[in-house]
Amino acid sequence: MTMQVHREALLPCAPDDAWRKVLRSDLLAEVSWPIVTFSATSDLELPEIWRQGTTIRLNCRLFGVLPLATRTLCFEQIDKSSRCIQTREHDQLIRRWDHLISIDERDDGTTLYSDTVDIDAGVLTLPVWLFAKWFYRHRQRRWQRVAYAPRHPPLPLRSTTAAVFNCRQQFSITSTTNGHRRTSEH
Repeated sequence: MTMQVHREALLPCAPDDAWRKVLRSDLLAEVSWPIVTFSATSDLELPEIWRQGTTIRLNCRLFGVLPLATRTLCFEQIDKSSRCIQTREHDQLIRRWDHLISIDERDDGTTLYSDTVDIDAGVLTLPVWLFAKWFYRHRQRRWQRVAYAPRHPPLPLRSTTAAVFNCRQQFSITSTTNGHRRTSEH
């Protein structure tokens, strides 16, 4: 069983500013804190900027205390022209956590930021989906705080780029701009 979470937030910044921020690995730690925190699975560090085709493994904790799982994130697509990031994620409990981040420009020059996550966790799908709805509401509130800042200073974060390999699977990206929906198959 697959369930989907979709959240949108208006950000008080230009889409190009939001795009530069979403590409930074330290933003993930900032918008996820304090609900989910990460630590390295080895002594390697996260890249400063996410790169397409990169796979990352993170030890995740709930509120920095309760171990959740070792999460694998595969950056399948990072498309600057459409300002979309598609990751394929999973861990020991969650078979599929496909996350699409979209950044669209509004008529007033501000940003419509959206997270769309398809979740399959077997019999745990419903509770994981409920958690994801709550978590992404939190993330987007944190994102709005970051969007007000003219610059996004780096946060210290030890993590890993344990493996880098190709994540080529077919997928589609659907985004909405000025009320028009566009889908591209990849």
